[in-house]
Amino acid sequence: MNWLTAASDFKKISLLGTAISASALFGLEYRIERDIPYRSPESLSQEGEYARNRCLLDMRLPVGVTNFASVIHFHGGGIVKGRKGSFSWPDEASEDDPIALISGGYRLLTNATPAQAVSDAAAAVAWTLKNISRYGGDPKKVFVTGISAGGYLTAMVGLDYRWLAKHDLKPTDLAGIIPLTGQMTKHFNVREIGFKDKDPRYTPKVDEWAPLYYASTKPLPPSCFLTGGRDIEMKARVEENELLAASLRACGHTNVEFHETEGNHGGGVYPSRYYLRDFVMKTCNAGGIPRLSDGECTVLTGGRMPDSLVAPYLQMLWSTRYPGSEAKVVAAATPEDCSSRKDRFGFKPDRVWTFGDDEKAADRQAWSRSGAKQVLRLTSSPKSMDDVMFNTERYMNAAKDASPKAKDLLTAMLLVDAMHVYPFVARVAIDAKRGIAFAAATSKHRDASGKRLPDCLNVKVPRVDIRKDGIAFTYAPKALPFPVTPEYKEVEKFYPIEKRFNQEVLAVEQLRSGTYELAFDGVKVGEFTAEEFGKGVNIAALDTPNQRRAASLVKLAEKLNGMNLDMAEKRKAAVLAAIEDVYEMLNAVRPAVSRVTLKLKAK
Repeated sequence: MNWLTAASDFKKISLLGTAISASALFGLEYRIERDIPYRSPESLSQEGEYARNRCLLDMRLPVGVTNFASVIHFHGGGIVKGRKGSFSWPDEASEDDPIALISGGYRLLTNATPAQAVSDAAAAVAWTLKNISRYGGDPKKVFVTGISAGGYLTAMVGLDYRWLAKHDLKPTDLAGIIPLTGQMTKHFNVREIGFKDKDPRYTPKVDEWAPLYYASTKPLPPSCFLTGGRDIEMKARVEENELLAASLRACGHTNVEFHETEGNHGGGVYPSRYYLRDFVMKTCNAGGIPRLSDGECTVLTGGRMPDSLVAPYLQMLWSTRYPGSEAKVVAAATPEDCSSRKDRFGFKPDRVWTFGDDEKAADRQAWSRSGAKQVLRLTSSPKSMDDVMFNTERYMNAAKDASPKAKDLLTAMLLVDAMHVYPFVARVAIDAKRGIAFAAATSKHRDASGKRLPDCLNVKVPRVDIRKDGIAFTYAPKALPFPVTPEYKEVEKFYPIEKRFNQEVLAVEQLRSGTYELAFDGVKVGEFTAEEFGKGVNIAALDTPNQRRAASLVKLAEKLNGMNLDMAEKRKAAVLAAIEDVYEMLNAVRPAVSRVTLKLKAK
């Protein structure tokens, strides 16, 4: 996403469909400042014209927000090409999050030394740490990221103390680093161009120019390493990022993540940017809600939360979209409900989301004492960066005559919206003439607005068989669609669940013209024309094996609500064990693998 090519330097936004005035806390407008020199005039005078042209920052700043978090991004290009001006952040969140996005330029190896390239990145980071408060930002909430070569620079600045020390700073002054598919051994162009190393490109070298060299017990910032898929990434790129993350954890660093996503070296950006946002939102309170995390317990409290189906529905939605994550969503009335292993669920809360505009609904100190890493208040009247704008008025007004279950499902959906989950359950694009599924995230296809779409995402299609009357293939998605229940159909009337979250798209090009029967495991689920398949058919709501599997979980999730109320009275070990069983069953669900056929109907 190139956010600096906007027609205007000011962009008014709305959140959850509700217009926000410029006097509100989050948002509302963003101001862009371009070509800010981050080196001193004296330094630029010594370094010359090339440095003056490259050592510049572009900043996209939220207006009317104070103490916001900042994310510095360094472009890719092998340290031999590229320029500032792009950024990896979820499109759905770019106009909602009160985050400063900063794009940094740096000198390239075609006209500079490796030391000058890394020192430029360090100087840009140092300038931001020392100056962001003048723009309203919090210097304790500065993150660094970058793709490919930018990921290498991110890791060098964030792990090697030498570079920031020149500015009287250290890596632990950063809130976190998020290298995106960066080289963690000595960068091949640093070797070849900077040090005239003639060994083959993929010969691993680990010395003081390799981020891996700096895995130690020394204090380091939180880190999140992201890559594409190992089968289509650059050679050894996934493995060396995973090795560095594992080495840091072995050295005692606890806040270290590694995520291998789908897509090739560039295509992996699509899912990776959601992890980037999550890491920022989890590491500090930055005015946004992170997605639920694997193995963590998120507590919903405030309002009528313990008596509602919001928590069970959110749990069910998450268990279908991210099978096996072991994330747990708990409804609780007070911190005491989570304060003892003998009490509710026996889990200490990792994150607490409190609902309501009443300050008393968000007893942050009490929840912090219960062991929560992060406490956020979801409110229509945010007062600090501990608050997240969560305004449901527009949709709740439209849903005033809806059933209680539909209203609870709507609230759960709005939470998923605020987490900025990407809309695809799965997406597969097939060339029927060649009998292949396109490589993941090759960005060949675009939606109606021209935005690039991942060609294959969250799915495996090992083989496509061409037949005289159509095609057949094995379809192995990694997620389940959201179940289409009566409540779902109610909510769809005033909130676009299908468009926003339930996209399981089957796109097939090069079909002979005509109408095709679509069948899963020999059972017909619909009829569509070749033209419709070419544009992409959303199969999420069709009567597929996975839609039926997802629908079977609804009553299981709703069962949690009755258990919660029962345990509020009894708190018996048997009830606790039964609740644990329900969570295990929800998190154990897996998608079915099906044989899919498209058969041309006879005229």
